[in-house]
Amino acid sequence: MMTSSRGAAARLYRYGYDTSSYILYTPLQVQNYNEVRLALREQLSQAIQCASYILLRDMEHCLKWSNIKLASYQRSFNGLRLNIWVAIPLPTRKPRPIEPESRSNIPLSSR
Repeated sequence: MMTSSRGAAARLYRYGYDTSSYILYTPLQVQNYNEVRLALREQLSQAIQCASYILLRDMEHCLKWSNIKLASYQRSFNGLRLNIWVAIPLPTRKPRPIEPESRSNIPLSSR
């Protein structure tokens, strides 16, 4: 339940707090703040996703292979330089499956 800014200020003053340094907001201001905060968060999320996608696509095209096990990517921006070195694991051979020993017929002798 939201209280008005006057009521909150009165309570703070009653308990001995100096209310001159506190900024108190009305419920409408709080609601507007929350809407703006959520909208900004959504915009930042979309911008990060877009930048990540563009960077990954650029890496796909500009990745330089030094040798079969090592690749590098270098890109310069204003005020930022991005260097990535990637060690590429090569596939290993799977061991041959162990074949079950063939059972030989052992003659049974009756006594």
